[in-house]
Amino acid sequence: MMESYFANKLELGLGATVSEVGWVVTGYAIANVVLIPLSAWLGDYFGRKTYFIFSLIGFTLASVLCGLAFNLSMLVFSRILQGLCGGGLLAKAQAILFETFPPAEQGLAQAVFGVGVIAGPAIGPTLGGFLVDGLGWRWIFFVNIPFGIVAVAMSFMFCPKTKIRVRHKAKPLIGSGLGF
Repeated sequence: MMESYFANKLELGLGATVSEVGWVVTGYAIANVVLIPLSAWLGDYFGRKTYFIFSLIGFTLASVLCGLAFNLSMLVFSRILQGLCGGGLLAKAQAILFETFPPAEQGLAQAVFGVGVIAGPAIGPTLGGFLVDGLGWRWIFFVNIPFGIVAVAMSFMFCPKTKIRVRHKAKPLIGSGLGF
């Protein structure tokens, strides 16, 4: 129900049909799923903290592009960028938690993290509905900006620095495996 409501509101702003709006969700999902398996290698190659912060900055900037989209093609492109950057966030966040907390506190840390992961999809559609109704569809993307800025600042301050593997000694990325 919420998806069709969002689609109808988006249709008014960009002139897209409901079926065309499906690409907004599909572009994000495909890009996100493609990058998730690469996130371990990218974190090892660039350093977990560096890659995580890069992903946060990219996700936030892509959210800005989504909110500023002037046509459907730009919105789909921006959502693909958002998905590529978002693909590294969940896995790296959990890896950082395991690296940061001692074994005795990891269960609690993962439980608190899990509450956020569960609360987002539970609260998101309702909050999104209020934003779309009151401010317009663009604000479902603009709302990410202050959270992204705070997350980047906190990551710089509190995430442990990780060693970067010597690039020529890092496990090579196998192109055929990535392609398949």
